[in-house]
Amino acid sequence: MVFKPGRFLIVDTTRDSRALRPVRRLLERYRPTDVRSPRHALDELAANSQVTAVLIGQQVQSLDVLAVLEALSGRERRTATALVTDVASFPLPPGTITIVYAPLRAESVKRFLRRALALEILADEYAVEAILAFAERYSLAPRETEILSAAIAGISGRDYLDATGTTDNTRKRQIQSILRKSGFAGIERTAIQVLRDALSIRQRAAVEIATAPRSQSAAARTKTVTRES
Repeated sequence: MVFKPGRFLIVDTTRDSRALRPVRRLLERYRPTDVRSPRHALDELAANSQVTAVLIGQQVQSLDVLAVLEALSGRERRTATALVTDVASFPLPPGTITIVYAPLRAESVKRFLRRALALEILADEYAVEAILAFAERYSLAPRETEILSAAIAGISGRDYLDATGTTDNTRKRQIQSILRKSGFAGIERTAIQVLRDALSIRQRAAVEIATAPRSQSAAARTKTVTRES
């Protein structure tokens, strides 16, 4: 597998870029990050398939934001999306969207980063769900989640280092941290356990779909919305 890291995009509706500087600095530790208005974000998404995660900061219900969400739901490549809002109810298109209620906290950004990095590397939705559950259970940092995702995807250590610019010593320290937190003997065994978890999730999902009422629409089954307080 060829691993080509993408870019992150912050969609700003607040018109106060200073409020987003701490978030941008955190995201930039992992990927190049741009800040755009909703309308410029639409142009960016239409022209650049390398945008792999979008954080939307908004203060009011906005048709421009809804247009961005619609554009994201129609992309061929799944994009980690977080909507930071103080609106209690917002019309959402089908897709994988995390609703984060303002004010934005560092832990919420870290969860978003873990999802973004896992989605960028792993094509299988059940593997993504499994690794995020694993990361939450053992309090993995975003970079640790990324390294474990790469191991699951079969990306070699050298390819990972070349793609991310991470040093070999840093990668080794992150792996040791994963093993210390989880108690597994090696990164390969850890990856195998996550894949087993993914298989269990897939099997449960198949049973739920098979037993779901026929009136339940396909869109309702595939729509995933996570809400954080």
